[in-house]
Amino acid sequence: MELEDEAFFDRWVDITRGRVAQPGAAIRDEFGAAYVFSDLNHEDFMAEAEDDPLLQEVYRDEYAVVYRVGDR
Repeated sequence: MELEDEAFFDRWVDITRGRVAQPGAAIRDEFGAAYVFSDLNHEDFMAEAEDDPLLQEVYRDEYAVVYRVGDR
């Protein structure tokens, strides 16, 4: 991704590192994703996801979490 579109890659990095408040709209609109998979090491992202009404946690185990991205 970085080689194809550096700005797009940088946006993804910002989201995964928790630098984007309420990232659900960006994930849906910019990345076209309906679900988000994250390992549990991305604590800053998960904190933002918990505060985002567009992201609903649908699965979690000892390794990862999955969020469904809402429409609005």
